[in-house]
Amino acid sequence: MKLPRLGLLSLLCLLTLPSCDGPQPIAPPESETPPPTPAPPAQPLLPTETGTTWTYQVTTRLPLLPEPEGELPEGQLNPQDLKAVKTMAVEGISLIGEEKTPALSISTRNEETRLRNDFWNLSPEGLHYLGSKFFLPTGEARYVAVDPAIPYLKTEMEPGMSWEVTSEVGGAQTMRTFDVIAQEEVEVPAGTFEATQIRVVETRALNQDEPSGSQDSVRRFFWFVPGKGFVRSELEVYQRGNLVKVETEELLSLESVSAAE
Repeated sequence: MKLPRLGLLSLLCLLTLPSCDGPQPIAPPESETPPPTPAPPAQPLLPTETGTTWTYQVTTRLPLLPEPEGELPEGQLNPQDLKAVKTMAVEGISLIGEEKTPALSISTRNEETRLRNDFWNLSPEGLHYLGSKFFLPTGEARYVAVDPAIPYLKTEMEPGMSWEVTSEVGGAQTMRTFDVIAQEEVEVPAGTFEATQIRVVETRALNQDEPSGSQDSVRRFFWFVPGKGFVRSELEVYQRGNLVKVETEELLSLESVSAAE
């Protein structure tokens, strides 16, 4: 006996297609797992948008100069309490050195003049200092190269970590030791931040005819906040073992281009 046409069509549908209502989505095999969700990008160590600006209050003491007695005459500065304001700003990417290495350029100015541009490499490993261009009072500019680059920050830092590097800076061998001291709360005029405190000790290598202890050295403590940069620093400069300069910088404001938008 022949099947009715409608019955035959229904039978073919059952044998060949999951449904006769039209194309159906194909489910993945049970053994297949969906692709992993990409991890969100890590927060950069520093803001890198051109125009981002840090403003700092700088206080300087010169310990070898005598403390002034009584009230200072108008216009005379106290060598134990010199105050100034400086700004640092991201100027974009520059090509530096003979090899035209791309580097993040950050300028430093005081209230009146442009002082220098520092060049940095920001990578997944951390922040490396490549050199600086100094602007002289004569109007000339002098580039000081650093070889090899100095790792100022690591992407991952914990108290107890340390690293050392010896580099040629402007033709002189300079040794730097970095120590991660603590993760702590620090208060500056711009606000209160959870920061990583790092100590850097910098010494110039001695020449053969120089006695031990005669070299100059610099000791700096700085407080770093990921995504914002340095919010505070304390600098001590020694010459032939004598403390000749103490300088403190505190963040007054951070103007981020992305935040403004």
